[in-house]
Amino acid sequence: MKLSLSGRLWQTSDGYSITLREHIALARQFGYEGLEVRHPMLPGGDEIGAIKSLLCEARLVPVFCFCAGLPRTEASWSDALRVAETMQALGGEAVRVAVTQSDELEVVRDLAVRLDPLGLAVLVHNHLDTLCDTTEKSLAVLEKIGHPRVRLLLDCAHLLMAEETNLPRALERLLPWVDVVNVQNVCRAEGGNIRGTHDCWRHVPPHHPGGIAFSEILRHLQYLGFDGWLNVMTAVSPDEDAAAFAKDYWNLLDEGRKISPQAHDLQARPESPKISHQNNTKAETRGDFSGSLD
Repeated sequence: MKLSLSGRLWQTSDGYSITLREHIALARQFGYEGLEVRHPMLPGGDEIGAIKSLLCEARLVPVFCFCAGLPRTEASWSDALRVAETMQALGGEAVRVAVTQSDELEVVRDLAVRLDPLGLAVLVHNHLDTLCDTTEKSLAVLEKIGHPRVRLLLDCAHLLMAEETNLPRALERLLPWVDVVNVQNVCRAEGGNIRGTHDCWRHVPPHHPGGIAFSEILRHLQYLGFDGWLNVMTAVSPDEDAAAFAKDYWNLLDEGRKISPQAHDLQARPESPKISHQNNTKAETRGDFSGSLD
């Protein structure tokens, strides 16, 4: 598994507190192998070549970038293709979208068709308040779109927010579609009274005792044969140190990805769907590692 750092850690109400060049320097300093480029930080014009040189020097992969919403108009299609072409020029792998309405499935398929010649995937984010907030709904969306370049950006935190606590079963079913797993720690918020909504949850530091048991998640990912990206995409409040969070997450994930699966924990590996973007082998596992979030 490879580790990627999102610029979301430096997102504020006024924009971003660092530049893309600073993001690259921090990711390199902390030992990450990739980064998620935030849409407002995407370079343009002559800057693309300079950023590509920085990425190559730092040995960093620009894993994916957000589209500014699904393209619907001529202007939004132009921007989506600008994002894709820039990511290709930088040596990137994918663009990210979210699906909130059933009529958007054709748009995602169309986007995948247009990005296929560029060698880029379309990552559909499993996210609360979208058509992909649970395992069942995510699988239905992916199967209805039915394009090999359409993949899943898996987010365990959002599965938990949607009250899906059997994460081992979710991983078993979803990982054949997954290239990137988002990493962010959450726990139930005091006073949150609307189950299945953001009101019930709050972001916490990576080692928070009431949060997600990442060591168990990483061990199960190892059992499943996952060799894709772990992308640290957590929110950080203004009074917290984003750089410290980035380093703490790297330490946690780097230690966890070195865990060797135990022979007695491995089960027969199910066949993956016929997809070409990743060649991961998958395995089956059981158990529950949602910690104190239940």
